[in-house]
Amino acid sequence: MIAGTEAASQDTRLTSYLQVGVGYDSNINSATARDSIAVLPSWGNRVFRLSDDGQKKESGFNEARFNISYSTPIAPNWRFLTEANIAATGNWETSDYNTVVSDLSVGLARRANTHQFIGRIQGQNYRLGDHTYRNLLGVLGQYSYSVSRDAEINVFAQGSRLHYPGFTMRNANRSTMGAS
Repeated sequence: MIAGTEAASQDTRLTSYLQVGVGYDSNINSATARDSIAVLPSWGNRVFRLSDDGQKKESGFNEARFNISYSTPIAPNWRFLTEANIAATGNWETSDYNTVVSDLSVGLARRANTHQFIGRIQGQNYRLGDHTYRNLLGVLGQYSYSVSRDAEINVFAQGSRLHYPGFTMRNANRSTMGAS
């Protein structure tokens, strides 16, 4: 650990927000605008008509998002962190592409002078239609250095496991790193 300490903020923080909206999406299923596809020349350049499900669909939609975040000091220069989000989108034309995404993270933050270290465990459930499409479980580490009162340098690393119930061939380990 880095030597030195500073007077850590000793306040407990609880914040939340709710966001609602209405919109229009010209391609809710991210499909092609074409109604047919041509297959490889080895198949004689045959053209196949796509089913209605394979063609783009448009729809108006409603959406809502809720976030709640809580942090509290647990020792000098240490904070307990937790955050939860839920976002839902309901399409007017079909429920097949409705989504509900739920996130939860818990972790710790350590501040020493101009340095801050954050570690979190993260989980996510992504529902498509009326079933679980994907689950995620991962960890996040972040380091921040305050250059001045108005400037900060950040680096992070994240590792996660994606699990697709019923489609195990899609399961994947994902790692991400970045800086700003």
